[in-house]
Amino acid sequence: MKRNEEKKSPAERCAGASGGDKSLTYSVFLRGLALDVVVGVLPEERLAPRRIILEVEAVCAAPADPAADDIRAVVDYRLIRQAAVDAAAGTAFQLVETLAVRIAEAIVAVPGVREVAVTLDKPGALEACESVAVQIVRRRAE
Repeated sequence: MKRNEEKKSPAERCAGASGGDKSLTYSVFLRGLALDVVVGVLPEERLAPRRIILEVEAVCAAPADPAADDIRAVVDYRLIRQAAVDAAAGTAFQLVETLAVRIAEAIVAVPGVREVAVTLDKPGALEACESVAVQIVRRRAE
């Protein structure tokens, strides 16, 4: 990597391929991220953490040189996972929608992430349903 490239943030290094084409993106997916949180409106739901399952699609700016094979030129998916974990830690929301928004806001703040879709599954929330899920889509403010 060139010396001046080292000073740039991940978002700047991921400005896009083909001469800075900002319309070129790629997605990072996290599938089946299990977290234990307090979430629900019923009194029995507020007694102890319950397992929720996250699906995340983070739309990221494509690296300026996709052939570089350099972790510094892309969004590190470990940062996306950690943002989700940190956003959910210690929370106690009534609504899964509120928790999904909190997680989406944390992920879209990761440098290089332009947009994120967070699907939050709450297994066993309704009788005769495997799970109830909500999806929140958040775009980075330009």
